[in-house]
Formats: sequence, C-alpha cells, structure tokens
Amino acid sequence: MDAVEDIPVVKDVQKKTTDALGKFGLGIPSMPRVQAPKPSPRPAPAPKPRVEETPVVATPEAGHSPALKEIWPGLDKASASYLGTPYVWGGATHQGIDCSALTQNTFSENRVKIPRVSRDQWKTGDKVENLREGDLIFFNTMGAGVSHVAMVVNAKEKKFIHASSSKGVMYADLDNKWFGQRYLGARRVVR
Repeated sequence: MDAVEDIPVVKDVQKKTTDALGKFGLGIPSMPRVQAPKPSPRPAPAPKPRVEETPVVATPEAGHSPALKEIWPGLDKASASYLGTPYVWGGATHQGIDCSALTQNTFSENRVKIPRVSRDQWKTGDKVENLREGDLIFFNTMGAGVSHVAMVVNAKEKKFIHASSSKGVMYADLDNKWFGQRYLGARRVVR
C-alpha cells in the first residue's frame, strides 16, 4: 500500500502549500512517511429477520358485524400465511407477492372478491374513519395518488399487514411517521 504522501492528490496539495509558504520565507519541515491504516476485518452481519414484529392480533369486538366476526379468523390466517414472503412487483404467490395481491388473495381465500390493483381496491367497499380489523388502508407512496394497500390486523393498536417493497410481507404500525405522512384513508370491504 502506498504511503499517504505518495498519493497524487496529497503530493499536489503539499507542493502548492510549500510553494505558497515559500513566498513568505516560511518552510515546511519534512514529515515522516505515514502508512495508511489497514482496514480491520469485520464479521459478517447477522441476517435480519424478514418479520420485524408480531403484533397481538385482535379479535373483532361484539359491536362488529356478524359477517366480519365470521370471516375474520380466515382473513387473519390467510394474511399471516404470507409473512416473510418476498416482495415481487406483480407477484401473487407465496414465492413473491405485491401489496395488492396480498390483500386480494387474503380476501379471495375467504370467498370475498376484490379488484387486483390498489387504486381499484380504493374504490371498493365503504370509506371509513374508525378502523377495525379487516379494513383496507391506502397510502400515497409515490406522490401520485393510491400506490400502496394494507390490511388492518389490530385496530386498537393500529397494526396492519402489508407487502413492503424492501422487506417483504410484514406487520407495521400506522403510527409510524413514514406511513402516517402517506396515509390516504381506509375502505371497509366486509360490513
């Protein structure tokens, strides 16, 4: 490995500094050669788990509709079966899935048909303010309207499941600043 003073940029700076100081009758004492430090080997980082947290999944309360109480266990089970599945744009299987296929498959496995893409899912069901389990929530992640969808799994704790483009299918929190800034609203498919 070259000494630091042998690097062309360092040589150039030293020469210009010496020339400038020489004009004023000042010199630079010779400096000892310095070797650049060798990087220390780093251990390989431990692999990160695909699922960052597992929230307590809620059971719909008595005030929720009979239809939701009947279908919720299936929705919860279907969506959770995708945890850790990698994100694949246009994917719709346990080998790779995108956000809207996750919600479509979850509902489809429970005999509820919803459209394939998030912007069409945004037009499905009823707009709601107070979240409950099974509601679809929508985000503007690209600055051009609906571009991401997720499903509420615990309304009280504001937890949802979604297909993250960087981490795959995972649970997340609506109180997270990133999601909060991009949240558009919710739709209720099952009344």
